[in-house]
Amino acid sequence: MQDNDLSTRVKKILFHFEETAAMIERGTGLASNTFRNMLHGKTQKIYVTTIVALLDHFPSVDANWLLTGRGEMLKKYSRSGHNSTECLECISKDGEIRSLRHYNEVLLQKTQVQATELGKIKQQLADCLGERGNSPKRKNAV
Repeated sequence: MQDNDLSTRVKKILFHFEETAAMIERGTGLASNTFRNMLHGKTQKIYVTTIVALLDHFPSVDANWLLTGRGEMLKKYSRSGHNSTECLECISKDGEIRSLRHYNEVLLQKTQVQATELGKIKQQLADCLGERGNSPKRKNAV
């Protein structure tokens, strides 16, 4: 059976791998509006970078199936000593690890930005306290 709707195929991938749109956005770096518009069929233009990001995030997904709807969703692998199911499980774990590493990098960058901002705020506070310490104290008139 051929499925002509890319957004439907992407939804099948999310369901199969038990991931949410937010998880995909974090894992691939796709903009939320781009990805969500694609999911809801609100965009007619789907960029190659979006397709590549999805295929990188889900390396066991067959590119031909994703693009055309023909064939099977998951690639068939055969390695000595492993059956297809075991290999697919390993591949999906590798994708999950890559996704978590990317998410960790994003969080680290945000933390560094916040640390820089906190340093600026501390300096401003120190400057304010220093100015107050140098000014003469006023006594309340009775």
